[in-house]
Amino acid sequence: MTTAFWWFGIAGIALLLLAAGTLVVLNFSEQVYVPLLSAVVIGVLTFTITFVSSLKSAADETTFATSVVEDARSHLPVFVNPDPALSAISLRAADLGTVSRSAFAVPAGHPGPAPQPAIAEGEVTTFNLELLQYLIVRHLRDRQRVRWSVGMVRGPEGPVSTANVNQPPPLSDPTRLQGQPALTLLSANRFAASEFERFGWEHIALTLPKGAHVALKFDPGGEGKGPQTVGVAIERPGYFAFTITVSPIGTTGLGVLPGGLRVPPADQPHCRTHHYIVSANAKFSRLTAGNWRTEESKAWVRWAFRELDARFRDSGGS
Repeated sequence: MTTAFWWFGIAGIALLLLAAGTLVVLNFSEQVYVPLLSAVVIGVLTFTITFVSSLKSAADETTFATSVVEDARSHLPVFVNPDPALSAISLRAADLGTVSRSAFAVPAGHPGPAPQPAIAEGEVTTFNLELLQYLIVRHLRDRQRVRWSVGMVRGPEGPVSTANVNQPPPLSDPTRLQGQPALTLLSANRFAASEFERFGWEHIALTLPKGAHVALKFDPGGEGKGPQTVGVAIERPGYFAFTITVSPIGTTGLGVLPGGLRVPPADQPHCRTHHYIVSANAKFSRLTAGNWRTEESKAWVRWAFRELDARFRDSGGS
């Protein structure tokens, strides 16, 4: 029924154009130029105004709190094993502890014992911000290659089977950031330089909407500017701009953990929690609002919002 409607509409427009053209040919003279030009200009202007007014820009945003638990003995994120419940905060803490220490890995053939990983207390904020920045990019990369997973954990009453299904939005002719181009882009972030992470980027691509690119942002902050921040900008000029910003908001005293995280009792007195705000916003251009690739980009950005929220939001945060 819809197809027939469009065919009738097209046929009607064609007949009107044919009738107008016939009249112009039959009555052609210099006097025809003025009304013909007026009709063309008015028609184009009316179409442009009507079409542009139908286009609407769009924007979306979310803000939530996340945390990094510091081991005050090394000033690195505390090293934990994921708990049997596989809670998001436990998985995130395990990633933070593992990736942070990979930055101190010594090359193969290094003589003598490897030094214990540690940083100065004054470097903690910068270190944690860069670590969160890198894990945000890596998480968006890894989640797009996992369609489903099945595992088993040991709970209080015995083994428990778990299953997870992930459905990233399909993208037509996407941009794939992999290998040396990806490592060059991430070279400003120390955590992409470890041997393990470089191996990952050589074999796994970050998939983005067609024409999109990624940029890492660093702002040292200062007087009149606010605290130090880092960001990840994913943009396709003329289509959309998706920006994720991380900034610190406070630190607890020793012995305080975020809700839902458990560490060995011997380690807890040495732990303190650093809280951060993650702000994500996306803006879509009005001029390409009707383009079918814009709909693909919107679906991908909404998926990214959900993934970042599920992985990095602290429970009970707003």
